[in-house]
Amino acid sequence: ITRSNLQEGRWWGLGPTIRGHLGSSKFGLFAQLSAHFGELEKNTENNFTDLDDTYLREQGSFQMYTFSPGAAYYFSPKFGAEVMAHAWWTLADVRSGNVTDNGQVEQFNSARYDATGGGWSVNLIYFFSLAQGADQ
Repeated sequence: ITRSNLQEGRWWGLGPTIRGHLGSSKFGLFAQLSAHFGELEKNTENNFTDLDDTYLREQGSFQMYTFSPGAAYYFSPKFGAEVMAHAWWTLADVRSGNVTDNGQVEQFNSARYDATGGGWSVNLIYFFSLAQGADQ
């Protein structure tokens, strides 16, 4: 059994979100669709093997699509709270390989992963204006 005792990684994503509202100035229902596109990288060190260290690097790209319905309540024209449910679907293409002593990566075949999931969140909302000196 191979176990790793050190992992470090990073990922980033950026993408558009479209949101529709239905309601009044105090209470509203909404739904949003989002798409995020980005990259990921993870480095793993396994030194539980006998007399040897193994370093594994995984790199790839991902796409994540989400649907989030929710409800919002506004305490004032600038401040409110919202509760949202989230459903997401993610696709990732990942290449992995062992890192050799000279820093080169012995590439393995690319693998495609997909995952689905969901959750919920509670958010505080504060509206602000970037216009200077305009009537608000």
